[in-house]
Amino acid sequence: DETGYVLPAGRRDAWVEAVVKVKGLMDRDPRWMVSVRDTARRRIKERFGWDEAVEDLFERRPARKS
Repeated sequence: DETGYVLPAGRRDAWVEAVVKVKGLMDRDPRWMVSVRDTARRRIKERFGWDEAVEDLFERRPARKS
């Protein structure tokens, strides 16, 4: 995945498999981790930045009656 992996809690086999996969990807292309990191940071800023938080706040808040 381009931003990382979501793994089930308590499933040691899934975690081991993911670590082995990531290690292999990093060995083949050291820039892969930099790409994943940068993509994840960009998505976080786009989805969870202050502008989005304020927008969500006003969209969810009922309008006041005067």
